[in-house]
Amino acid sequence: MGRLVDVQEQLALLDAEAAATGSQWAAMTTARSRGLLQDNPERAIPEFEEATRLAASSPSLFEQARTHLYFGEALRRARRRSEARRHLEQAQLAFELLGAQSWAQRAAAEPSATGMTAARRREPIHVRLTPQELRVAL
Repeated sequence: MGRLVDVQEQLALLDAEAAATGSQWAAMTTARSRGLLQDNPERAIPEFEEATRLAASSPSLFEQARTHLYFGEALRRARRRSEARRHLEQAQLAFELLGAQSWAQRAAAEPSATGMTAARRREPIHVRLTPQELRVAL
């Protein structure tokens, strides 16, 4: 319980920083963290919706992908499978583009929990794209 209080105190500080500075990163991280702290996935969903909205303007593809992954996990736990799949696929694609294999594997494992089956890919996505397609995707 004490650690949760510590986390909530730190989250309050980050939330205040976001409000004081207008930092999109801090606001996104705060919303995402609030979602991760929820014990009920239905209560987490509005937080992840806000985090996803803020992440869309982030220059960090990795932060966008993390947000989609966590949102997809919450949606899956809330039994909103079709919505979860969309976020999980976006996360997996972005992680593959970045070469973040352990994160891509985590995102790839989640859809099977939703009942979705996907064909195994032979090569990472960045190998299959032309240089121009990769620039556009990034």
